[in-house]
Amino acid sequence: MAKTKKAPARQTFSLKYGSTNLTLSKSDSMVAVKPTVKKKPNLESSLKHLTSLNGFEIYKLDKNERSNVETKLQTLRESPEVLVGSHVYHTSDDGVPFVPNGEVFVRFKARATPQKIQAAIDDLHLMVLETREDNSYVFKTTPESPNPVKVAVALQQNEIVDIAEPSLITEGKVFNFVIPVDELVKDQWHLKNTGTHRGTSVGLLKGADARVIEAWQKAQSLGSPDVIVAVIDDGFDVTHPDLKEDGKIVTPFDFESNTTDPRPRNTGEQGDWHGTACAGVAVGVANGQGITGAAPRCKLMPVRWGINLSDREVERWFDFVSRNGAWVVSCSWGALARRFVLSTRQTLAIQNCARNGRGGKGTIICFAAGNENRDVDAPATYNGFATHADVLAIAACTSRDTRSHYSNFGDSIFMTAPSSGQGGMGILTTDVLNEEGYDLGDYTFDFGGTSSATPLVAGICALLLSLKPTLTSAELKDVLKSTARKIGGDAEYNAAGHSKKFGYGCINALEAVTNILSHP
Repeated sequence: MAKTKKAPARQTFSLKYGSTNLTLSKSDSMVAVKPTVKKKPNLESSLKHLTSLNGFEIYKLDKNERSNVETKLQTLRESPEVLVGSHVYHTSDDGVPFVPNGEVFVRFKARATPQKIQAAIDDLHLMVLETREDNSYVFKTTPESPNPVKVAVALQQNEIVDIAEPSLITEGKVFNFVIPVDELVKDQWHLKNTGTHRGTSVGLLKGADARVIEAWQKAQSLGSPDVIVAVIDDGFDVTHPDLKEDGKIVTPFDFESNTTDPRPRNTGEQGDWHGTACAGVAVGVANGQGITGAAPRCKLMPVRWGINLSDREVERWFDFVSRNGAWVVSCSWGALARRFVLSTRQTLAIQNCARNGRGGKGTIICFAAGNENRDVDAPATYNGFATHADVLAIAACTSRDTRSHYSNFGDSIFMTAPSSGQGGMGILTTDVLNEEGYDLGDYTFDFGGTSSATPLVAGICALLLSLKPTLTSAELKDVLKSTARKIGGDAEYNAAGHSKKFGYGCINALEAVTNILSHP
Protein backbone atom coordinates (compact mmCIF):
# COMPACT_ATOMS: atom_id res chain seq x y z
CA MET A 1 0.00 0.00 0.00
CA ALA A 2 1.46 3.34 -1.01
CA LYS A 3 2.21 5.79 1.77
CA THR A 4 0.46 9.15 1.71
CA LYS A 5 2.95 11.94 1.22
CA LYS A 6 2.79 14.44 4.05
CA ALA A 7 2.64 18.13 3.25
CA PRO A 8 5.80 19.96 4.32
CA ALA A 9 5.54 21.71 7.68
CA ARG A 10 5.10 25.45 7.58
CA GLN A 11 8.22 27.46 8.27
CA THR A 12 7.90 29.37 11.53
CA PHE A 13 9.76 32.29 13.09
CA SER A 14 9.77 33.01 16.82
CA LEU A 15 10.60 36.50 17.98
CA LYS A 16 10.07 38.91 20.82
CA TYR A 17 7.21 41.23 19.89
CA GLY A 18 5.70 43.91 22.08
CA SER A 19 5.29 42.56 25.59
CA THR A 20 5.42 38.87 24.68
CA ASN A 21 6.77 36.27 22.27
CA LEU A 22 5.21 35.82 18.86
CA THR A 23 5.37 32.87 16.49
CA LEU A 24 4.81 33.68 12.83
CA SER A 25 3.96 30.84 10.46
CA LYS A 26 4.78 31.39 6.80
CA SER A 27 1.63 30.85 4.76
CA ASP A 28 1.65 27.97 2.29
CA SER A 29 -1.43 29.25 0.46
CA MET A 30 -1.14 33.05 0.25
CA VAL A 31 1.23 35.59 -1.24
CA ALA A 32 1.26 39.39 -1.17
CA VAL A 33 2.25 41.76 -3.95
CA LYS A 34 2.53 45.53 -4.10
CA PRO A 35 1.64 46.71 -7.64
CA THR A 36 3.75 49.21 -9.53
CA VAL A 37 0.63 51.36 -9.93
CA LYS A 38 -2.31 51.92 -7.59
CA LYS A 39 -4.56 49.23 -8.96
CA LYS A 40 -4.76 45.46 -8.79
CA PRO A 41 -2.23 43.92 -11.19
CA ASN A 42 -3.44 41.69 -14.00
CA LEU A 43 -1.95 38.43 -12.74
CA GLU A 44 -2.55 34.85 -13.81
CA SER A 45 -6.02 33.42 -13.34
CA SER A 46 -4.84 30.70 -10.93
CA LEU A 47 -4.45 33.39 -8.24
CA LYS A 48 -7.59 34.35 -6.33
CA HIS A 49 -7.64 37.88 -4.93
CA LEU A 50 -8.58 37.90 -1.24
CA THR A 51 -8.11 41.39 0.16
CA SER A 52 -6.04 44.58 0.12
CA LEU A 53 -3.70 45.67 2.92
CA ASN A 54 -2.11 49.13 2.81
CA GLY A 55 -1.03 48.91 -0.81
CA PHE A 56 -0.47 45.14 -0.81
CA GLU A 57 -2.83 42.81 -2.65
CA ILE A 58 -3.29 39.39 -1.04
CA TYR A 59 -3.77 36.38 -3.31
CA LYS A 60 -4.60 32.75 -2.62
CA LEU A 61 -2.76 30.11 -4.61
CA ASP A 62 -4.43 27.27 -6.42
CA LYS A 63 -4.27 24.03 -4.41
CA ASN A 64 -1.95 22.46 -6.96
CA GLU A 65 0.63 25.22 -6.49
CA ARG A 66 0.80 25.43 -2.70
CA SER A 67 3.91 23.30 -2.47
CA ASN A 68 5.74 25.82 -4.65
CA VAL A 69 5.11 29.11 -2.85
CA GLU A 70 8.74 30.21 -3.22
CA THR A 71 8.74 29.54 -6.96
CA LYS A 72 5.41 31.27 -7.46
CA LEU A 73 6.50 34.30 -5.46
CA GLN A 74 9.73 34.62 -7.41
CA THR A 75 7.77 34.50 -10.67
CA LEU A 76 5.47 37.25 -9.42
CA ARG A 77 8.43 39.41 -8.40
CA GLU A 78 9.68 39.29 -11.98
CA SER A 79 6.39 40.65 -13.33
CA PRO A 80 6.57 44.27 -14.56
CA GLU A 81 3.29 44.91 -12.73
CA VAL A 82 4.73 43.92 -9.34
CA LEU A 83 6.90 46.30 -7.31
CA VAL A 84 7.26 44.07 -4.23
CA GLY A 85 6.43 40.43 -3.62
CA SER A 86 6.17 39.19 -0.05
CA HIS A 87 5.39 36.12 1.97
CA VAL A 88 2.25 36.16 4.10
CA TYR A 89 2.31 35.06 7.74
CA HIS A 90 -0.22 33.87 10.34
CA THR A 91 -0.25 34.18 14.14
CA SER A 92 -2.66 31.26 14.64
CA ASP A 93 -4.60 28.74 12.58
CA ASP A 94 -7.36 31.26 11.78
CA GLY A 95 -5.83 32.03 8.39
CA VAL A 96 -5.82 35.82 8.87
CA PRO A 97 -2.97 37.32 6.81
CA PHE A 98 -0.13 39.41 8.25
CA VAL A 99 2.22 41.10 5.77
CA PRO A 100 5.55 42.79 6.63
CA ASN A 101 5.59 46.21 4.98
CA GLY A 102 9.37 46.54 4.94
CA GLU A 103 9.72 48.68 8.07
CA VAL A 104 11.67 47.41 11.08
CA PHE A 105 11.62 49.18 14.44
CA VAL A 106 14.88 48.87 16.36
CA ARG A 107 15.89 50.17 19.78
CA PHE A 108 19.59 49.83 20.52
CA LYS A 109 21.02 49.45 23.99
CA ALA A 110 22.65 52.48 25.60
CA ARG A 111 26.12 51.01 25.14
CA ALA A 112 25.69 50.70 21.36
CA THR A 113 28.14 53.00 19.61
CA PRO A 114 27.31 54.73 16.32
CA GLN A 115 29.95 52.56 14.65
CA LYS A 116 28.35 49.31 15.85
CA ILE A 117 24.87 50.54 14.88
CA GLN A 118 26.13 51.42 11.41
CA ALA A 119 27.77 48.02 11.07
CA ALA A 120 24.55 46.26 12.07
CA ILE A 121 22.43 48.06 9.49
CA ASP A 122 25.07 47.78 6.78
CA ASP A 123 25.27 44.04 7.33
CA LEU A 124 21.52 43.73 6.62
CA HIS A 125 21.47 46.42 3.89
CA LEU A 126 18.94 48.59 5.74
CA MET A 127 18.02 52.22 5.09
CA VAL A 128 17.32 54.72 7.88
CA LEU A 129 13.71 55.88 7.61
CA GLU A 130 13.30 57.69 10.95
CA THR A 131 15.41 58.54 13.99
CA ARG A 132 13.47 58.50 17.27
CA GLU A 133 14.13 59.02 20.98
CA ASP A 134 15.79 56.45 23.26
CA ASN A 135 18.31 55.29 20.65
CA SER A 136 15.45 54.04 18.48
CA TYR A 137 15.16 53.93 14.70
CA VAL A 138 12.72 52.88 12.01
CA PHE A 139 14.63 51.16 9.23
CA LYS A 140 13.46 50.16 5.76
CA THR A 141 14.58 47.02 4.00
CA THR A 142 16.12 47.32 0.54
CA PRO A 143 16.16 44.82 -2.37
CA GLU A 144 19.46 43.47 -0.99
CA SER A 145 18.03 42.86 2.50
CA PRO A 146 16.58 39.60 3.81
CA ASN A 147 12.83 39.78 4.33
CA PRO A 148 11.81 42.01 7.28
CA VAL A 149 10.91 39.07 9.54
CA LYS A 150 14.36 37.54 9.07
CA VAL A 151 15.93 40.96 9.60
CA ALA A 152 14.17 41.30 12.96
CA VAL A 153 15.13 37.77 14.02
CA ALA A 154 18.77 38.46 13.13
CA LEU A 155 18.85 41.78 14.95
CA GLN A 156 17.35 40.24 18.08
CA GLN A 157 20.45 38.03 18.24
CA ASN A 158 22.73 41.08 18.16
CA GLU A 159 24.09 41.98 21.61
CA ILE A 160 23.65 45.73 21.06
CA VAL A 161 19.94 45.43 20.21
CA ASP A 162 17.21 45.83 22.82
CA ILE A 163 14.14 45.64 20.52
CA ALA A 164 13.77 44.63 16.87
CA GLU A 165 10.31 44.21 15.36
CA PRO A 166 9.00 44.03 11.80
CA SER A 167 5.97 46.20 11.07
CA LEU A 168 3.15 43.79 10.24
CA ILE A 169 -0.02 44.82 8.42
CA THR A 170 -3.23 42.95 9.10
CA GLU A 171 -6.96 43.47 8.88
CA GLY A 172 -8.97 45.20 11.56
CA LYS A 173 -12.67 44.79 12.18
CA VAL A 174 -15.42 46.79 13.81
CA PHE A 175 -17.34 44.86 16.44
CA ASN A 176 -20.73 44.74 14.73
CA PHE A 177 -23.54 42.99 16.54
CA VAL A 178 -27.17 42.86 15.44
CA ILE A 179 -29.94 41.40 17.56
CA PRO A 180 -32.96 39.59 16.07
CA VAL A 181 -35.70 41.74 14.56
CA ASP A 182 -38.26 40.63 17.13
CA GLU A 183 -36.20 42.11 19.96
CA LEU A 184 -36.20 45.75 18.78
CA VAL A 185 -36.44 48.51 21.33
CA LYS A 186 -38.02 51.91 20.77
CA ASP A 187 -36.40 53.90 23.57
CA GLN A 188 -32.96 54.34 25.08
CA TRP A 189 -33.25 52.00 28.03
CA HIS A 190 -29.46 52.07 28.53
CA LEU A 191 -29.78 55.66 29.81
CA LYS A 192 -32.62 54.80 32.21
CA ASN A 193 -34.32 51.42 32.44
CA THR A 194 -37.78 51.68 34.04
CA GLY A 195 -38.39 47.95 33.74
CA THR A 196 -41.31 48.30 31.34
CA HIS A 197 -41.72 49.34 27.74
CA ARG A 198 -45.04 49.75 25.97
CA GLY A 199 -46.82 47.79 28.64
CA THR A 200 -44.42 44.85 28.89
CA SER A 201 -41.47 43.98 31.09
CA VAL A 202 -40.13 41.28 28.78
CA GLY A 203 -36.41 41.79 28.15
CA LEU A 204 -36.10 44.46 30.84
CA LEU A 205 -35.12 44.72 34.50
CA LYS A 206 -35.69 48.01 36.27
CA GLY A 207 -32.40 49.72 37.01
CA ALA A 208 -30.34 47.62 34.58
CA ASP A 209 -28.84 50.72 32.99
CA ALA A 210 -25.98 53.21 33.21
CA ARG A 211 -27.91 55.76 35.35
CA VAL A 212 -27.23 58.49 32.78
CA ILE A 213 -30.47 60.49 33.03
CA GLU A 214 -30.18 60.61 36.83
CA ALA A 215 -26.56 61.71 36.39
CA TRP A 216 -27.64 64.64 34.19
CA GLN A 217 -30.16 65.67 36.81
CA LYS A 218 -27.61 65.43 39.63
CA ALA A 219 -24.98 67.33 37.67
CA GLN A 220 -27.41 69.81 36.14
CA SER A 221 -25.30 69.36 33.04
CA LEU A 222 -25.32 67.57 29.69
CA GLY A 223 -21.58 67.98 29.31
CA SER A 224 -19.30 70.83 28.25
CA PRO A 225 -18.46 71.90 24.68
CA ASP A 226 -14.86 72.21 25.89
CA VAL A 227 -14.64 68.43 26.10
CA ILE A 228 -13.84 66.57 22.87
CA VAL A 229 -14.64 62.90 22.30
CA ALA A 230 -12.72 61.30 19.44
CA VAL A 231 -14.34 58.25 17.88
CA ILE A 232 -11.96 56.21 15.72
CA ASP A 233 -14.08 53.99 13.50
CA ASP A 234 -15.38 53.59 9.96
CA GLY A 235 -17.70 56.13 8.26
CA PHE A 236 -19.55 58.98 10.00
CA ASP A 237 -22.66 60.61 8.58
CA VAL A 238 -21.75 64.12 9.71
CA THR A 239 -24.94 65.46 8.09
CA HIS A 240 -27.13 63.62 10.60
CA PRO A 241 -29.23 66.10 12.65
CA ASP A 242 -28.16 64.37 15.87
CA LEU A 243 -24.48 64.88 15.04
CA LYS A 244 -24.24 68.14 13.07
CA GLU A 245 -25.25 70.83 15.60
CA ASP A 246 -23.29 74.07 15.04
CA GLY A 247 -19.77 73.61 16.39
CA LYS A 248 -20.41 69.99 17.33
CA ILE A 249 -17.87 68.45 14.98
CA VAL A 250 -14.20 69.38 15.32
CA THR A 251 -11.15 68.26 13.33
CA PRO A 252 -12.77 65.49 11.27
CA PHE A 253 -10.39 63.31 9.29
CA ASP A 254 -10.40 60.29 6.99
CA PHE A 255 -7.14 58.33 7.12
CA GLU A 256 -8.09 56.23 4.11
CA SER A 257 -8.41 59.19 1.73
CA ASN A 258 -6.26 61.62 3.77
CA THR A 259 -9.02 64.23 3.64
CA THR A 260 -11.20 66.03 6.18
CA ASP A 261 -14.32 64.21 4.98
CA PRO A 262 -15.04 61.13 7.17
CA ARG A 263 -18.43 60.33 5.62
CA PRO A 264 -19.23 56.72 4.64
CA ARG A 265 -17.51 55.59 1.45
CA ASN A 266 -18.35 51.91 1.10
CA THR A 267 -21.69 50.23 0.60
CA GLY A 268 -22.73 46.61 0.66
CA GLU A 269 -23.48 44.09 3.37
CA GLN A 270 -20.83 45.31 5.81
CA GLY A 271 -21.44 48.95 4.99
CA ASP A 272 -19.51 51.90 6.36
CA TRP A 273 -22.00 52.80 9.07
CA HIS A 274 -20.51 51.70 12.37
CA GLY A 275 -18.94 55.07 13.24
CA THR A 276 -22.27 56.89 12.91
CA ALA A 277 -23.92 54.55 15.41
CA CYS A 278 -21.03 54.73 17.89
CA ALA A 279 -20.90 58.53 17.74
CA GLY A 280 -24.61 58.78 18.55
CA VAL A 281 -24.26 56.61 21.66
CA ALA A 282 -21.41 58.77 22.96
CA VAL A 283 -22.38 62.36 22.10
CA GLY A 284 -25.64 62.44 20.11
CA VAL A 285 -27.15 65.95 20.28
CA ALA A 286 -29.99 66.87 22.66
CA ASN A 287 -32.10 68.82 20.17
CA GLY A 288 -35.65 67.77 20.93
CA GLN A 289 -35.69 65.11 18.22
CA GLY A 290 -34.21 61.67 17.62
CA ILE A 291 -31.80 60.24 20.17
CA THR A 292 -29.47 61.64 22.82
CA GLY A 293 -25.93 60.53 23.60
CA ALA A 294 -24.43 60.17 27.07
CA ALA A 295 -22.69 63.57 26.76
CA PRO A 296 -24.83 65.54 24.27
CA ARG A 297 -23.13 68.91 24.80
CA CYS A 298 -19.60 67.60 24.29
CA LYS A 299 -17.90 67.82 20.91
CA LEU A 300 -17.20 65.05 18.42
CA MET A 301 -13.93 64.38 16.60
CA PRO A 302 -14.87 61.80 13.92
CA VAL A 303 -11.79 59.90 12.76
CA ARG A 304 -12.39 57.44 9.93
CA TRP A 305 -9.75 54.74 9.80
CA GLY A 306 -8.63 52.64 6.83
CA ILE A 307 -9.36 49.30 8.62
CA ASN A 308 -5.82 48.03 7.96
CA LEU A 309 -3.73 47.71 11.12
CA SER A 310 -0.05 48.56 10.83
CA ASP A 311 2.45 50.29 13.09
CA ARG A 312 2.35 53.50 11.10
CA GLU A 313 -1.46 53.63 10.88
CA VAL A 314 -1.95 53.11 14.62
CA GLU A 315 0.71 55.74 15.31
CA ARG A 316 -1.04 58.20 12.99
CA TRP A 317 -4.49 57.70 14.55
CA PHE A 318 -3.45 58.18 18.15
CA ASP A 319 -0.98 60.97 17.42
CA PHE A 320 -3.75 62.79 15.52
CA VAL A 321 -6.36 62.62 18.28
CA SER A 322 -3.79 63.58 20.92
CA ARG A 323 -2.40 66.55 18.96
CA ASN A 324 -5.88 67.81 18.17
CA GLY A 325 -7.07 67.89 21.75
CA ALA A 326 -9.16 64.77 22.35
CA TRP A 327 -10.10 64.29 26.00
CA VAL A 328 -11.62 60.86 25.47
CA VAL A 329 -11.10 58.32 22.67
CA SER A 330 -13.61 55.57 21.80
CA CYS A 331 -12.43 52.52 19.82
CA SER A 332 -15.08 49.89 19.02
CA TRP A 333 -12.81 47.69 16.92
CA GLY A 334 -9.89 45.31 17.04
CA ALA A 335 -7.90 42.92 14.88
CA LEU A 336 -9.50 40.31 12.67
CA ALA A 337 -6.96 37.71 13.79
CA ARG A 338 -7.84 35.48 16.74
CA ARG A 339 -4.44 36.21 18.32
CA PHE A 340 -3.12 39.76 18.00
CA VAL A 341 -0.09 41.09 19.85
CA LEU A 342 0.68 44.81 19.79
CA SER A 343 4.09 45.78 18.49
CA THR A 344 6.27 48.11 20.54
CA ARG A 345 5.42 50.99 18.18
CA GLN A 346 1.68 50.39 18.56
CA THR A 347 2.01 50.03 22.33
CA LEU A 348 3.95 53.29 22.61
CA ALA A 349 1.52 55.18 20.36
CA ILE A 350 -1.43 54.31 22.60
CA GLN A 351 0.64 54.81 25.75
CA ASN A 352 1.79 58.27 24.69
CA CYS A 353 -1.77 59.38 23.95
CA ALA A 354 -3.11 57.92 27.20
CA ARG A 355 -0.38 59.34 29.44
CA ASN A 356 0.63 62.60 27.78
CA GLY A 357 -2.56 63.76 26.05
CA ARG A 358 -4.83 66.49 27.37
CA GLY A 359 -1.92 68.69 28.40
CA GLY A 360 -0.28 65.94 30.42
CA LYS A 361 -3.39 64.96 32.39
CA GLY A 362 -3.87 61.94 30.14
CA THR A 363 -6.45 60.98 27.54
CA ILE A 364 -9.05 58.36 28.45
CA ILE A 365 -8.94 55.59 25.83
CA CYS A 366 -11.83 53.12 25.78
CA PHE A 367 -11.48 49.89 23.78
CA ALA A 368 -14.20 47.36 23.07
CA ALA A 369 -13.32 43.96 24.52
CA GLY A 370 -14.86 42.22 21.49
CA ASN A 371 -17.82 39.98 20.72
CA GLU A 372 -16.39 36.48 20.32
CA ASN A 373 -16.95 35.14 23.88
CA ARG A 374 -13.18 34.78 24.29
CA ASP A 375 -10.64 35.38 27.04
CA VAL A 376 -8.70 38.46 25.90
CA ASP A 377 -5.73 37.47 28.08
CA ALA A 378 -5.43 33.83 27.01
CA PRO A 379 -2.39 33.16 24.77
CA ALA A 380 -4.48 31.60 21.99
CA THR A 381 -7.01 34.48 21.86
CA TYR A 382 -4.81 37.34 23.06
CA ASN A 383 -6.21 40.81 22.29
CA GLY A 384 -3.39 43.34 22.37
CA PHE A 385 -5.67 46.37 22.33
CA ALA A 386 -7.93 45.26 25.19
CA THR A 387 -4.97 44.18 27.32
CA HIS A 388 -2.97 47.40 26.89
CA ALA A 389 -2.19 48.70 30.39
CA ASP A 390 -3.34 52.24 29.62
CA VAL A 391 -6.80 51.58 28.13
CA LEU A 392 -10.22 50.82 29.58
CA ALA A 393 -11.32 47.47 28.14
CA ILE A 394 -15.13 47.48 28.05
CA ALA A 395 -17.32 44.37 28.22
CA ALA A 396 -21.10 44.30 27.66
CA CYS A 397 -24.09 43.48 29.86
CA THR A 398 -27.79 43.32 29.03
CA SER A 399 -30.99 45.19 29.84
CA ARG A 400 -31.47 42.55 32.55
CA ASP A 401 -28.08 43.08 34.27
CA THR A 402 -26.68 39.82 32.92
CA ARG A 403 -23.49 39.24 30.98
CA SER A 404 -24.03 39.59 27.25
CA HIS A 405 -23.49 36.09 25.87
CA TYR A 406 -21.00 37.24 23.21
CA SER A 407 -18.93 39.57 25.38
CA ASN A 408 -15.23 38.84 25.67
CA PHE A 409 -13.85 38.46 29.18
CA GLY A 410 -10.57 38.23 31.10
CA ASP A 411 -8.35 39.76 33.75
CA SER A 412 -7.89 42.91 31.63
CA ILE A 413 -11.59 43.86 31.53
CA PHE A 414 -11.97 47.22 33.28
CA MET A 415 -15.75 47.43 33.44
CA THR A 416 -18.97 46.56 31.67
CA ALA A 417 -21.71 48.75 30.20
CA PRO A 418 -25.30 48.14 29.04
CA SER A 419 -25.76 46.84 25.51
CA SER A 420 -27.57 44.10 23.61
CA GLY A 421 -27.63 40.40 24.43
CA GLN A 422 -29.73 37.27 24.74
CA GLY A 423 -32.87 37.81 26.79
CA GLY A 424 -32.53 41.58 26.56
CA MET A 425 -32.98 44.48 24.16
CA GLY A 426 -30.85 46.32 21.63
CA ILE A 427 -29.61 49.92 21.53
CA LEU A 428 -31.30 52.83 19.75
CA THR A 429 -28.82 55.22 18.13
CA THR A 430 -28.03 57.29 15.04
CA ASP A 431 -27.83 55.62 11.64
CA VAL A 432 -26.73 56.77 8.20
CA LEU A 433 -29.54 58.91 6.80
CA ASN A 434 -32.23 57.59 4.48
CA GLU A 435 -31.89 54.13 2.94
CA GLU A 436 -28.22 53.50 3.72
CA GLY A 437 -27.18 52.15 7.10
CA TYR A 438 -28.37 49.37 9.36
CA ASP A 439 -32.06 50.31 9.03
CA LEU A 440 -34.05 52.17 6.36
CA GLY A 441 -34.68 55.24 8.51
CA ASP A 442 -32.31 57.69 10.19
CA TYR A 443 -31.93 55.61 13.35
CA THR A 444 -31.13 51.99 14.09
CA PHE A 445 -32.94 50.08 16.80
CA ASP A 446 -30.68 47.05 16.85
CA PHE A 447 -27.18 48.33 17.58
CA GLY A 448 -25.26 46.58 20.32
CA GLY A 449 -22.24 44.50 21.21
CA THR A 450 -19.20 45.85 22.99
CA SER A 451 -19.27 48.35 20.11
CA SER A 452 -22.15 50.14 21.83
CA ALA A 453 -20.95 49.60 25.40
CA THR A 454 -17.65 51.33 24.63
CA PRO A 455 -18.90 54.74 23.35
CA LEU A 456 -21.41 54.74 26.22
CA VAL A 457 -18.50 54.60 28.67
CA ALA A 458 -16.60 57.18 26.60
CA GLY A 459 -19.57 59.55 26.69
CA ILE A 460 -19.96 59.17 30.46
CA CYS A 461 -16.23 59.86 30.88
CA ALA A 462 -16.72 63.07 28.88
CA LEU A 463 -19.64 64.05 31.11
CA LEU A 464 -17.50 63.52 34.23
CA LEU A 465 -14.56 65.49 32.83
CA SER A 466 -16.99 68.31 32.01
CA LEU A 467 -17.69 68.61 35.73
CA LYS A 468 -14.05 68.46 36.80
CA PRO A 469 -11.62 69.13 33.91
CA THR A 470 -8.58 68.94 36.20
CA LEU A 471 -9.03 65.21 36.77
CA THR A 472 -6.13 63.12 35.53
CA SER A 473 -6.89 59.96 33.63
CA ALA A 474 -5.74 57.91 36.63
CA GLU A 475 -8.07 59.83 38.95
CA LEU A 476 -11.02 59.37 36.60
CA LYS A 477 -10.35 55.63 36.39
CA ASP A 478 -10.39 55.47 40.19
CA VAL A 479 -13.78 57.22 40.23
CA LEU A 480 -15.22 54.78 37.69
CA LYS A 481 -13.76 51.82 39.54
CA SER A 482 -15.05 52.83 42.98
CA THR A 483 -18.57 53.72 41.83
CA ALA A 484 -19.35 50.82 39.49
CA ARG A 485 -22.39 48.62 40.26
CA LYS A 486 -21.59 45.03 41.13
CA ILE A 487 -23.80 42.84 38.94
CA GLY A 488 -23.82 39.07 38.55
CA GLY A 489 -23.46 38.15 42.24
CA ASP A 490 -20.66 38.42 44.81
CA ALA A 491 -19.09 35.14 43.72
CA GLU A 492 -18.13 36.73 40.39
CA TYR A 493 -15.67 39.11 42.07
CA ASN A 494 -12.31 38.47 43.70
CA ALA A 495 -10.96 40.09 46.87
CA ALA A 496 -9.91 43.16 44.86
CA GLY A 497 -13.48 43.61 43.62
CA HIS A 498 -12.70 42.49 40.07
CA SER A 499 -14.61 40.06 37.87
CA LYS A 500 -13.35 38.48 34.65
CA LYS A 501 -16.81 38.94 33.17
CA PHE A 502 -17.71 42.42 34.44
CA GLY A 503 -14.40 44.04 35.42
CA TYR A 504 -15.08 46.27 38.42
CA GLY A 505 -18.79 46.24 37.61
CA CYS A 506 -21.33 48.08 35.47
CA ILE A 507 -20.67 51.77 34.89
CA ASN A 508 -22.77 53.98 37.17
CA ALA A 509 -22.90 57.56 35.89
CA LEU A 510 -24.99 58.81 38.82
CA GLU A 511 -22.63 57.55 41.51
CA ALA A 512 -19.62 58.78 39.55
CA VAL A 513 -21.15 62.27 39.27
CA THR A 514 -22.00 62.22 42.98
CA ASN A 515 -18.42 61.27 43.80
CA ILE A 516 -16.98 64.11 41.72
CA LEU A 517 -19.38 66.73 43.09
CA SER A 518 -18.50 65.70 46.65
CA HIS A 519 -14.79 66.27 45.95
CA PRO A 520 -14.64 69.69 44.25
